[in-house]
Amino acid sequence: MKTAAQVDSRHMRMFFILVCHILLIVLTLLFLNYEKYIEIEQRRQKLESTISDFAQRVVAAAHDPDAQVTVDVMRNYVE
Repeated sequence: MKTAAQVDSRHMRMFFILVCHILLIVLTLLFLNYEKYIEIEQRRQKLESTISDFAQRVVAAAHDPDAQVTVDVMRNYVE
């Protein structure tokens, strides 16, 4: 027959193992969440870069004197 001290010791070891497993699961989930966050952040930066490049092209085209349409050109087109 096991003594009360042996039973308590066994329960404490089982509790310690349970806590360690829970800690490992939590750390794994946090790591996976962090990896997903990094991936989303990289996509966001790429999208912002693409939008910025597109906006710069639009501004450059709007200020290009050769690409601007004058009223005379529009009149010739309509007539």
